[in-house]
Amino acid sequence: MKKGFELKQLEWIVFVIAMIILFFSTQTYFGTANYSRIYHIDRYCMLAFLGVSIVANHGVIRYKSKDLLTIKIVILPYIFLFAASVFFYMTNHRASWSSIINTNIQAILVCLMAIVSYYSLGKGALKGVLIAAIINYFIYIVTCIVQYGPLALFQAGSDSKASRLLEVHEVTFVFGILIVYLLISDYLKSRSVKKRWVVLLAVFCLLGFKRILLMAMLIGIIVYFCARRAKKPNLIIAISVIAIVLSLMWVFLCSSWDLLTGISIKFGIDLAGRNWIYSNFYPYYNFSISYLGAGVGYVQEMIYTMSTMVLNNHSIGLHNEYMRLFIELGLIPYITYFVLIWPVSIKILYNKVGYRVALMYFVLWIVNGICIATDNLLTYPNFMLAFWLILITIINETPDRSGELAIE
Repeated sequence: MKKGFELKQLEWIVFVIAMIILFFSTQTYFGTANYSRIYHIDRYCMLAFLGVSIVANHGVIRYKSKDLLTIKIVILPYIFLFAASVFFYMTNHRASWSSIINTNIQAILVCLMAIVSYYSLGKGALKGVLIAAIINYFIYIVTCIVQYGPLALFQAGSDSKASRLLEVHEVTFVFGILIVYLLISDYLKSRSVKKRWVVLLAVFCLLGFKRILLMAMLIGIIVYFCARRAKKPNLIIAISVIAIVLSLMWVFLCSSWDLLTGISIKFGIDLAGRNWIYSNFYPYYNFSISYLGAGVGYVQEMIYTMSTMVLNNHSIGLHNEYMRLFIELGLIPYITYFVLIWPVSIKILYNKVGYRVALMYFVLWIVNGICIATDNLLTYPNFMLAFWLILITIINETPDRSGELAIE
């Protein structure tokens, strides 16, 4: 028993160290960015954790019916994206085969890493991500104080070098989604402990100061507490359908330079150059029912070929996941994908594990869904790892009627 406990502790420490390396692997400030390293670490950790779990269980792979539910909710939408991308490649060859394979496999690998991490470490996996993110961000705070002085911490949201240093995109978003999760869940039983963690993460969020994230968090929390009282699953399904329609309206708006720029000027909205970024892709798609997608991976491949989209040897990114998915999928597959991850998944979760889980799932997607309107979150591997871990934890930590199964 003691040996198994020590093995789990060692496994958790390895996981935290791996997550710290993964966070630094997406960050350019210290010259540590290396996306290929991310997927190597994910692959090796996944295999190692799975092996340790099998050894700890004496060669028996144990799983619950919820594990099958997890795979259905998390993996199947990515399989759809992969299948659609292969179809588009065979139809129009706009995206290269290597781009389609790499982009889709990498996304699926992140999902599998989340599933295996939870399978091996349980709730401790999410705690590991949290600790790693805090360590990573603390190094940025210390660097900021050393370079610009302690008062620089109060420059959050400004255009100063200190503020840009503290705006660690992926980690700030991880803190935000964790705050929402802690507030709407029973992950931490003690109210005082929960309050301390939420306050600490809120400070980090304010230092990172992502306006879209702060707005998304507020909307998500309001929706949760309003919908929790209503207890009407059809209501949140209807809201998810409306969200799909709104996302298409956003894509339509972003597909017109005059319309988008005109609205931003009229209401004094700072687009931070996003209208210019979007305009780079106008020649490559059109907003119509007849438009056929190019396959997942096409947008990033095109960005690397556009000299205007590369700054200091780093690609800028489209900063609009709805627009990216529309370009890569086309109208009908786009709608199909979001129907799968929102109304269909909500209905499945409600039927299998109840209203609260379905509501929490949708609220976290509301936060993510608002943020991806102006950012590249779905392509941030560590954020998506944390996001899937949260959703997997929600699904598995709620009691239901399913029993445990074992495969010898």
